[in-house]
Amino acid sequence: MKKILFIIFMLFSLLGLSQTRYRLFLNAQVQDTTFMFKNTLERTEQIYIFERNDSTISFTNSALEIIIFKDETEMYFDKKLVGKYKTKYWDCGTHIILDFNKIKTEYFFFKLYSKDGTY
Repeated sequence: MKKILFIIFMLFSLLGLSQTRYRLFLNAQVQDTTFMFKNTLERTEQIYIFERNDSTISFTNSALEIIIFKDETEMYFDKKLVGKYKTKYWDCGTHIILDFNKIKTEYFFFKLYSKDGTY
């Protein structure tokens, strides 16, 4: 019985450790003194757990959940629907870009490789 409990514990531990984490960056349209716009990324301190199934991609942290469908994204705050937005997304391997069509904003989710979340 102890061996079975130990095996079950190990399986749950491995499932918890195998979650892919992403850090959120936002695009910032910065206007400098030459009045030229530059696309830069602003790092947030938000780290999300990534999940993918047949029809959706989701990013979840303690307060927010972002569910990406083919051409629409649902955003939840504290498990309550905040809104549905027309979006496009690109999976670039190391990062996923989520483009909100009407509000001209992009979210960049970069995969974390370190345990401390620095890269």
